[in-house]
Amino acid sequence: MRTSARVWEIFTEDGPIELLKKTWIRFFYNSSWFKQLPKPIVYNIFESRSNILPWVSDANPLDLRHANVEDIKFYQGEGPSGFGAIEGGEWDQPACPIDEHEPIKSILLHFHENTPWNETPLFKEYVGRLDAGNPYWRCASESALYEYFEEINQLYTTIREEGYQSQAEIYKRDPSAVRIESTDAPHPLLNEVSVNVYRDGTLAKKGAGNHRLAVAKALDIESIPVVVRARHEQWQIKRRKMRSANSPSKLDDELRQFLNHPDMQDIRPYYRD
Repeated sequence: MRTSARVWEIFTEDGPIELLKKTWIRFFYNSSWFKQLPKPIVYNIFESRSNILPWVSDANPLDLRHANVEDIKFYQGEGPSGFGAIEGGEWDQPACPIDEHEPIKSILLHFHENTPWNETPLFKEYVGRLDAGNPYWRCASESALYEYFEEINQLYTTIREEGYQSQAEIYKRDPSAVRIESTDAPHPLLNEVSVNVYRDGTLAKKGAGNHRLAVAKALDIESIPVVVRARHEQWQIKRRKMRSANSPSKLDDELRQFLNHPDMQDIRPYYRD
């Protein structure tokens, strides 16, 4: 379908707001030049977007949160994934428990229980896909399959020896290395472990960072930087109420329980006594 016809179809079926959303994604997220922009420019683009567009959060996606690894409870395959998106509806239902998500489960089996890679469910799945002619994109050949699992070993060793580093830290040291791995984000600095936030504050893994999260769990790392993708609209309402409070004493019991939530740290009120 020609671009002009597709634009008209979105406009007539979904309306101008949905057209603008999809135009933003196409123009920025899928543009190779956007990945090359320095952080201050990218930060200001997202900051301006938050101030102008009503369907995105007030939180800049580049303002990372630090979340306890064990507080990331679920893996969410479906549902919204836009950086800074606010979405209503019933998408925020408990999904796959994070330790049952196949990549994470297999990585934990390997490093916690010394299960050989070729006996893990993930290895068997990728071999089956390779044999069926439908390989995982990182494992398009037998040699690539083994290289993939060796890369996970190397990731484990690097994090164990050098500590868990944010993409900004790696990018500062070697921009090209991060750029190569930035396959799930419009800019390398957003290629952190990413989460969605449910209406009750639950964190659900979404998009990039399965291997890093699994390795962090295997190494018993307590806290890691995360980027928030989508927030449920009811959670966003809680953020607005939190921002408007000038003291914790002004919060009701429901909001007070979220004072230490990682997605409230940028806006929570402090005691001023």
